[in-house]
Amino acid sequence: MFATVTYDRTEKSLRPQLFPYVGAFAGSVTGTAWEPGNIRWQQKGVQAVITQVPVVMGINFIGEFAPEITGLFMRKH
Repeated sequence: MFATVTYDRTEKSLRPQLFPYVGAFAGSVTGTAWEPGNIRWQQKGVQAVITQVPVVMGINFIGEFAPEITGLFMRKH
């Protein structure tokens, strides 16, 4: 599943998962604002959000399939 929705506390309905992307945008814009002469803060913010998508998808994949992944590398006794 694409990394923009997650389950709420009831584990029954979906809600938007926006804070990783808002945080990436805000962090990039803040960092860019400190650079002298850099006026492309919107572009840097959008690039950070686009970079965040595969990162969140990878983290969700590892979190979901961690038992199976570690089972491949554990020695059977």
